[in-house]
Amino acid sequence: MLSRFFWLFLPQLSYAFFLWALLVVTLRVLGAGAAGDLALAFAVTAPLFLLGGLQLKSILVVDAERKRPVAAYARLYSLGGTVAFLMALALATVFYPNRALLILLIALFRF
Repeated sequence: MLSRFFWLFLPQLSYAFFLWALLVVTLRVLGAGAAGDLALAFAVTAPLFLLGGLQLKSILVVDAERKRPVAAYARLYSLGGTVAFLMALALATVFYPNRALLILLIALFRF
């Protein structure tokens, strides 16, 4: 059980650390305006990819009996990510045309 917790917790911790480091580097190199744009891009894409991911990584790690094949999880995760990316594309071009490229890059990073 502890190894499953490790495989569930470590990737999320490293992802959060990477996002924090990206924000710090952006602040120091490009300034507060660019960090605000980056925060906007994360705020737009975060809910989309949280809904699109369906917590399938966590379910796959916890599924000890392998009730479903890994390929089924991968297909559903890819489908959810594709839908989230297309929704981010639509939101970026309609509501934030000046920052659409940054939002799409962050969406691609999350995908």
